[in-house]
Amino acid sequence: LLSSALEARAGGGVTPLLLAAAGGHARCVAALLSAGADPASVDRGGRNAAHLAARAGASGALEALLLFLERDEESGKSKEEEGEENLEEEEDEEELS
Repeated sequence: LLSSALEARAGGGVTPLLLAAAGGHARCVAALLSAGADPASVDRGGRNAAHLAARAGASGALEALLLFLERDEESGKSKEEEGEENLEEEEDEEELS
């Protein structure tokens, strides 16, 4: 459910991450990425969040994107691996409840 909300498309094919980046909302960008939003998603014009943030002069949003990508690259984990780990953690928590 959360992943489908993160990748929901509005007019022009924009996702919540793309809207946040274009609007310069750095904290939202960071939160959406942490929740699993795809930083490689593009709008109908082929623009990703970094393109939209740069185009809007939203340096804070662009910095949040770059920091996330840098940490993601350093961790060496794919988005799928991280998602599987998060799911396993949630299942473990449910079993303890």
